[in-house]
Amino acid sequence: MRVLAFVATFALSSPALAQTDDYEAVRSLPMEAAFAQLAEAENTTLPIEPFRFMVRRSLADLFYPVDLRTPFEPLTDADTVAAIVQFETKSGLVADGSLTFAEYEQLTRLAFLSRLTTLSPGMGFSVAVYDSGSGSIYASGSWSMPDMAFPLNRSEIVCQISEGFCSDKILNASGPSLAPSSTSTDSYTLSASEDIYEIKSWQDGILDAESMTDCRRVRLTINTVTKQVTQIAEDLDPLGCEIPMFGGRLDPIVGVRVATLIDSWDAQLAYRKTIQDRINQVAGPLQQAMSDMLPAD
Repeated sequence: MRVLAFVATFALSSPALAQTDDYEAVRSLPMEAAFAQLAEAENTTLPIEPFRFMVRRSLADLFYPVDLRTPFEPLTDADTVAAIVQFETKSGLVADGSLTFAEYEQLTRLAFLSRLTTLSPGMGFSVAVYDSGSGSIYASGSWSMPDMAFPLNRSEIVCQISEGFCSDKILNASGPSLAPSSTSTDSYTLSASEDIYEIKSWQDGILDAESMTDCRRVRLTINTVTKQVTQIAEDLDPLGCEIPMFGGRLDPIVGVRVATLIDSWDAQLAYRKTIQDRINQVAGPLQQAMSDMLPAD
């Protein structure tokens, strides 16, 4: 399986193919013709059999009835063609039973998402907000925005009133992009960060703090009465913030961007639901059969 994964990744990210002027033309070719052209561009031998296996395996992962006993045969048998037609129809593609290179990318990526391991952002089934009574405010949970910019994370906030600042330590587990145009088969990327806020006010159980850079202002509000924690960010530079050392800029914020601290469990369920909804759109007939076999709640 490791060899097959390498071959699939090689095909999806080949520098020789990506740098050609007719990249989109190659992606529109039938799968086997596209891989033959890829092999020629790389001046190497690229056997087609592993890719045939990847197609059948991916269809099976998405609940299509295919025969895996002959995984390396051409994709022309009746069951495989019928499964491809159903997948193309549900995906809004030309339903001709012959996968293009672009359709192969989409099929294998959706199958990859269906196998994605569930990852918890951390312990805690509720947003914790409390005043220690000794000059410290605590909050924990997972940051969430409507567009799922924070798919999986765990935030621990500590505000020291006497010292005048808040520290937000965040563990991020960035999942694969769910954008339909994405071909990435990355799994999770873990990272840790810490944001520092200057406390602006603390009264009536509500703490307001602010973080400021040359291009962005972020306001943190913790309400210890209602247990609500929000973060409002706005760009000071209409072009967006520059990315240090890497060049380029972050996409500018239109208006303001509001994030809310929610239950970590809810964050995980929301991310999994987004993936499952995407899989359900293209799932084959065996999905319902499998569901019928499960005991009723």
